[in-house]
Amino acid sequence: MFKTLLFIQLRALFYTMFMTKRVTGSKGSKTLIKKLFIGLLTVYLIGCMLFFFGVVAMQLCEPLVKNGLDLVYFVLIGLMAFFLMFIGSIFITEKQLYEANDNELLLSMPVPAVYVVLSRITAVLLVNILYGAFTLIPATAVYFFRVGFDAVILVYLILGGLFLSLLSLSLSAAGGWLLALFISNLKRKKLFSTVFMLAFFFSFMGLYTNLQKILTRLVARGAELTDSLRKVFPPLFLFGKSVAEKDLPSLIALLFISLVSVTIITLLISRSFIKIATKNKGSAGKYIYKQRHLTAASPRKALFIKEFKRFFSSVNYIMNSGLGSIFMIIFAGALVIKGPSVITSLLQTAVNNHSPTGFDIPLDSLLPVIIGAVIGFLVTTNDTACCSLSLEGKAFPLLKSMPLGYYDIIVPKIAFNLAWGAIPVVLISVACFFRLGCSSWESLLILLAGIIFQLFTALWGMLCNILFPKFDWISEVMVIKQSAASLFGILGAMGFFGLYAGGFILFSLNANGGEGLSLEQVSRIALPSAIGFFSLIAAVCAALLASVAKKKFHAISA
Repeated sequence: MFKTLLFIQLRALFYTMFMTKRVTGSKGSKTLIKKLFIGLLTVYLIGCMLFFFGVVAMQLCEPLVKNGLDLVYFVLIGLMAFFLMFIGSIFITEKQLYEANDNELLLSMPVPAVYVVLSRITAVLLVNILYGAFTLIPATAVYFFRVGFDAVILVYLILGGLFLSLLSLSLSAAGGWLLALFISNLKRKKLFSTVFMLAFFFSFMGLYTNLQKILTRLVARGAELTDSLRKVFPPLFLFGKSVAEKDLPSLIALLFISLVSVTIITLLISRSFIKIATKNKGSAGKYIYKQRHLTAASPRKALFIKEFKRFFSSVNYIMNSGLGSIFMIIFAGALVIKGPSVITSLLQTAVNNHSPTGFDIPLDSLLPVIIGAVIGFLVTTNDTACCSLSLEGKAFPLLKSMPLGYYDIIVPKIAFNLAWGAIPVVLISVACFFRLGCSSWESLLILLAGIIFQLFTALWGMLCNILFPKFDWISEVMVIKQSAASLFGILGAMGFFGLYAGGFILFSLNANGGEGLSLEQVSRIALPSAIGFFSLIAAVCAALLASVAKKKFHAISA
């Protein structure tokens, strides 16, 4: 029974991450191309992760190993691996254990709760091992490149990494258990999850942007940190000591701690699993009925409100289709607080020049252009329309059966996308006028350009969604992250912005008989030409929505 549950769990996990439901009558060649594309994308993402942690390991290994601090190096590598495994699996644990769709079905059968818990925890363990490999593989390769290959150290690293994944599993399971206990008593569970994930994301971004400073401090104070970990969290010290000194007792102690912690947390979760998993989520407390007057709204207004509620009730939707507006709000706040120095920092980062004295560009004349470029880049990630229609799922036929026209359905989705992006653009333009000293005309150009950019992105996203709909999804993640409409919507918008930027740069360099445009001329024509270009592309998208997409819309069915 346990083997069957484990097989089903692993298959469902793999299906959610990599597969899509095959539609009857779909061509095999298209399915093969889609699988190849997903495979290449997976390899690319894995390569990026390995490269990132390889760079981090190189910056740690050289100074530490050179000074004979191999123990400190492996303790820090173990800390990074453990942190990645814990953060990467805590929400997976909570979702897999307590919010799985088949909980009620399994609990209605004569299946012991401990079997259900063990099968799902084992699946999470495999995810933990994968996360740990992203850190330990490049760190091991860097170390062997520096000091030479050692088979004994390799064996200790593999075993120690497995034991660390067990320990991380126990703590993430405990964290997921506590999180489920807390969330199950909340009325606004989705709001809490959204706020928590956004806070975590921006904390991670802050950590990433200060990575160089953190690595420098780790190298300088690595021995002190190692001593602190030995006192506060001994397993990480045991991992580092077992690998660096080939110490078998330390490895055995790490194994004992990991097995004991996993056993205890599994038994605790099994005892409370049924109570938490079957609790009516979001219904804590009793609702008191209050008489209210019903208000009528037009179909488009009602569907706009529906889009608003759906967007803010989904963490995945916000993180993958609406993050640009959050960054723009932060950017506007940074402009108000720090002024033009924010632009200087962005330019230094863009050219990888960390010396303030080595960066000499007349920002006064190029401020509107630079701000417009920042808005254009962020707007490409603000494409809620590219998956809003597909998110209707099996309810799409019901929506089409209502006395609603084609434009009644798509206009609210486009309008919400435009509103979500336009509000922070207004804040940026106001900040430019009052804080940066931009003229009223320059501030107006920034505002108009941002709105046109967002309008184009919304129209393009809706066009992609109608041409490449996906209603046969199991999880909304399959639509938001893996669908063709989402891919073409975001990458296509970036492609158009890249096309304009490349064309404008070539024109600027070759204008005036090959002498090129002056910075003042670039500043005068960049935003107006961008407004004209994207207004034209938006008009083409609108025309296609009114012709080709309209016919496709009436022909598709969920």
